[in-house]
Amino acid sequence: MAPQPTSRTRSLPSPRLGQASGTIKPLGYPRFNAYHDPPFVVRPGTQTTVSEGHPFQSRNKRGLTGDLGGPFFTSKSRCDFDSSNVVASGTGIWGGSPADLYYKGPILAIQPPGPNSPSLFPSANYSPDGHLEALGSTAVANCKPTNSPADLGVALGEIFKDGLPSLAASASWKDRSKSAKAAGDDYLNVQFGWLPLVSDVKKTAETMRRARAAIEQYERDAGRVVRRRYEFPVEHKREETVLGRSWPYGPSLSLGGDFPTQPLLTKVEETSVRRWFSGAFVYHLPSGYDSRKTMDKAALFADKLLGLNLSPDTLWNLAPWSWAVDWFSSTGDVISNITDLGTDGLVMQYGYIMEHSVHSVTYTSEATSVCFQKVPVRDVSFVTETKKRVPANPYGFGVDFSDLSPKRLSILAALGLSRRG
Repeated sequence: MAPQPTSRTRSLPSPRLGQASGTIKPLGYPRFNAYHDPPFVVRPGTQTTVSEGHPFQSRNKRGLTGDLGGPFFTSKSRCDFDSSNVVASGTGIWGGSPADLYYKGPILAIQPPGPNSPSLFPSANYSPDGHLEALGSTAVANCKPTNSPADLGVALGEIFKDGLPSLAASASWKDRSKSAKAAGDDYLNVQFGWLPLVSDVKKTAETMRRARAAIEQYERDAGRVVRRRYEFPVEHKREETVLGRSWPYGPSLSLGGDFPTQPLLTKVEETSVRRWFSGAFVYHLPSGYDSRKTMDKAALFADKLLGLNLSPDTLWNLAPWSWAVDWFSSTGDVISNITDLGTDGLVMQYGYIMEHSVHSVTYTSEATSVCFQKVPVRDVSFVTETKKRVPANPYGFGVDFSDLSPKRLSILAALGLSRRG
């Protein structure tokens, strides 16, 4: 039985604001503290993960192969900003008199929320399972290996069709060979068309050789893993809103601020979504069935025939004369079997559609004045990031093992594939 997913939640520490302090030294007077703010604790972020737990890190040590994953979801929210202090100093008029001013501390576009303040984290942005499964089906259709059993059926069908004219003529081969055997050399080419007869026979033999080579190649590749990856275009949206004028978070407004107006505060909201598919394909091609044995027997006869320098005597002695008809009659059964297998034979050892979404809200401000200096204001961002993984059944996305036919279940058993767990 597959492991059951569990949910875990933890706190994510946010950047920590150091203390802020400002001093003033009026001309001719000792320096004194304008203010001294203690360090500010920012509301922590959170992360929630729903997972079965998977042994990816121990794959090599334990010799694990195949499908080790499963459904996975995680969402984490965090507050980002540059937590280092700004240092500013200058000389100007303060309280009607010249003074030296000094400031050390943060200057942020807005004050981050404290532990008990309302959350400013944006909502989690992720797709439902059904939408991702539909995208996964599209990805599989675009990147599955082309060397599937269905393609073999098409190739054999073309070979079969190419050889039909020779098959139709094969009924007369025996009589034409007998007449050619009894005729003189000069009479052969004119009356009995000896060279066209040899051409028809060898073309049929070559058709059998091509078909056998195609099947043998597919049987050699059966069970070999072919890995594929498919990327969807990244979706990105951005919306910018000017919120108006507002003093940044940081020093006391009386500490040498000489701008006539408050700086503009802007809110920028962005979403970015990346989706991709990763999977490993393998196909199953049964061999040893009766119609295939008949094809092999005829193909061996064709090999023998192609190795001879044909004369009327040797052609007449190549009994049984039904070898060509036997091959073509059994080929129809083989093509039918392989074409049917094209629907069921190509499976995934593993397949996943994955999504990584980032939803952020960033507050940015124009420069402000501290200690009669123009200083930059640092952005404050609130980010909610989600990652999601949806697994496929060996026969595709949105397919349950309980819905598989006995034929498909037998193929999975032959390939050593079963439900996870």
